[in-house]
Amino acid sequence: VSGQSAGGSMAVQMLFAFSSKADGAGVAAGSPYGCGSLPEPWQVCYGNKQPDIERLVQYVQRQYRQGLIDAPTNLRSTPILLFNGENDYVVRIACMRYLKQQLSYFTDAPLITTAFNTNAGHVWSLDHGDCKCGACEGGGGSNATDYSYGSYTYEGYPSNSPCCNVNNCAYDLSGEMLRAIYGKRFRGRTTARKKLYWVRQRHYFPKVRACGMGGVEVSTLATSNKSTKSSGGMVEGVVEGVVEGVVEG
Repeated sequence: VSGQSAGGSMAVQMLFAFSSKADGAGVAAGSPYGCGSLPEPWQVCYGNKQPDIERLVQYVQRQYRQGLIDAPTNLRSTPILLFNGENDYVVRIACMRYLKQQLSYFTDAPLITTAFNTNAGHVWSLDHGDCKCGACEGGGGSNATDYSYGSYTYEGYPSNSPCCNVNNCAYDLSGEMLRAIYGKRFRGRTTARKKLYWVRQRHYFPKVRACGMGGVEVSTLATSNKSTKSSGGMVEGVVEGVVEGVVEG
């Protein structure tokens, strides 16, 4: 399971809740499990405030005793990669360091890989492309033509620029996650293509009366052709964030 930003926190939730099913996890700019249960969660979950790690560990154990999550002992042999960029001013690197501390209570240390040394902003890191490392430190939305994240500009990039979604930091985050989790079992199944397409996913969501949803949450980049009938191609993007809505009954 993997994700970035709120999607990174979602990946952490899934990892603990379904640890018996998870082969591994890749978390980019996420937050510690249970951070929302602490005082000043907005500072703990994505700011610089140091959480009470022991309390977070106890929270995990309590969730398990109540039958709400799988046994955390499942995480002992689970490979995990943690990523955060130094120019990320949305989710601070400190949050991911605290997540590592929490995970160290459950996962063997050699299986926890960290990548905190790039200049990436609040984005997904690539090893190619024209979006410089550190561009758009505040993150952004989709570059889809029917979606606008607003008029904010970061270092000359409009917030709906692709560079506010990905940075070329000479670090293949997707590949490193897969290699960390699957090791030598991981093999590329198709030749990478330079052209990516937005795959619209809005019609997969139920009708809602109110919905808070960003472009990245509902768009997936794929290397297949534009035809939705094509089953080929490798998925390039990941879910970033969660959808909040009121489903019509």
